[in-house]
Amino acid sequence: MVNLINHILKIMKKYQKSTIISTTSNGKFKPTDPLPDLTVSKLGSLFIISDDCEGQEIIFKSFAFGKKINNIFILSPYEVMFLKQIQCNMNLKENETQLWKHCCSFFGPSIFPIHYAIYHFFRCRYWVVRDGSIFGAIFVLYIDHPDQVHSKYTVSLINDWDQVTEIAPSITRVDWAIRKSRILVKVNVPTDSNFDDPSCISNFTIEAICVKRIKVS
Repeated sequence: MVNLINHILKIMKKYQKSTIISTTSNGKFKPTDPLPDLTVSKLGSLFIISDDCEGQEIIFKSFAFGKKINNIFILSPYEVMFLKQIQCNMNLKENETQLWKHCCSFFGPSIFPIHYAIYHFFRCRYWVVRDGSIFGAIFVLYIDHPDQVHSKYTVSLINDWDQVTEIAPSITRVDWAIRKSRILVKVNVPTDSNFDDPSCISNFTIEAICVKRIKVS
């Protein structure tokens, strides 16, 4: 069994090129329990933890990974890859590179690496990161366990900072209605990146700003 915080600190050193430009603070979700052993099976682009696996409840309640959909406990490709990198003991036969390629196969050539880099960036900063498609975003961020708090930020990918003035009015209008703020993220990817190698994200640079609408009286 391994400690989540210790391994997060290790991989943060490994991927030290990621940086943030924002007033947004780190999250507060810092579980200290040892990670459980997990029995994981693959179902298309999803990963399933069976109900007879003792680690299922622990990985959600103590570590906020996964969710149940129609009574099936599902881990996203981002979550499984992150758990693999922090050395959670799973029964998957693939090594880190093989698992990475499997996850990439369900997306465009660069999509999973870029999206995973964003997931990895915020999860390493103690945010709980969940799918944000229901809000028109890539991810949503919870400052603590989702059972305890509502999500605080939506996260969207942007290609160029010149786009901000164009898209800010519409996204902040949506986020105002759902009481969240938007984090816009730009991922700078070197042209010689090898997307077949999970370590490629160590050369990505992540820039992020928080955009929100304020009420003027």
